[in-house]
Amino acid sequence: MAYFVTLGTFDGVHRGHQKLIQTLRKEAKKSGLKSLIFIFSNPPRSFFNPNLQIPLLTLPQERVSLLKKYGINKICLQP
Repeated sequence: MAYFVTLGTFDGVHRGHQKLIQTLRKEAKKSGLKSLIFIFSNPPRSFFNPNLQIPLLTLPQERVSLLKKYGINKICLQP
């Protein structure tokens, strides 16, 4: 199975995220592919700098639930 993919933290699933999701779905459909969002549980910069405290708006599983409402074929959560 081939996918059209986007990745990020998607914390809060704000308007910018929603526009990206809309584009992902549109381009995937146009290409005959499935849509996939690969999300990080924490912002990647906190991985590279563990002392960096970045407040999050939503828990990882909440983001998965929010993203499912947008009709994405597959969501992968990376701890």
